[in-house]
Amino acid sequence: MTVNDEGSDSGIGENSQIDLLSENQELRAEKDEILKEIKLMIDAQSEKLTEKQDKKFKELSERLQSMENLISKISKVDEDAEPKENSNQDVKTPEKLSNTIDSSVTKQTVPVSEKRFVLKHVFKDVENFVEGKSYESDIENHFNLDSYIHLKRSNDELAFYVHIRGPKDEIKWAVETKAHLKIYGPKQKSKVKSFDHRYEKNEGCTCLKMGRNEK
Repeated sequence: MTVNDEGSDSGIGENSQIDLLSENQELRAEKDEILKEIKLMIDAQSEKLTEKQDKKFKELSERLQSMENLISKISKVDEDAEPKENSNQDVKTPEKLSNTIDSSVTKQTVPVSEKRFVLKHVFKDVENFVEGKSYESDIENHFNLDSYIHLKRSNDELAFYVHIRGPKDEIKWAVETKAHLKIYGPKQKSKVKSFDHRYEKNEGCTCLKMGRNEK
């Protein structure tokens, strides 16, 4: 249906342009006749025009001026219509090449840029931590996320927690974490434990628990 409508509009536009062209040609022909009549009238009058001839001359001059204005308007319409017609002929919908990458595929394959931050804290004198008491680091804000870590001695074990709180105005968010817990024992011997966890809501993750014999 769209194609038929466009064809109909195109036909109307072409007929209008043909009518304007025909009217322009008729006006120009009439103008030439008036000019010839004025020239003959002037040639026939040797000294001055009679009152009747003067009236006729003014009428012809007014008609000529009116025709000049109308011809000018029609010419302007032709000039305005020509670029539009050419643009309709020249502009074509580009064909989709076989090696063209679809935009939807591009959006899916291009990864979203990652935002990274490091949360680091050193707890000292851990062996003297009070049973059941939490020892927390300062809260840090990265990319509108509040994060902190804390240790807690419970039932002769050391629990390690990581807390991440998402933005209040965000409905959906996620943070992938890679944590490394490094414990220094006697004689500066160290032990490292690592874990991965994905945060999608405000929570404190009990990541690791270590007994005394592991330190």
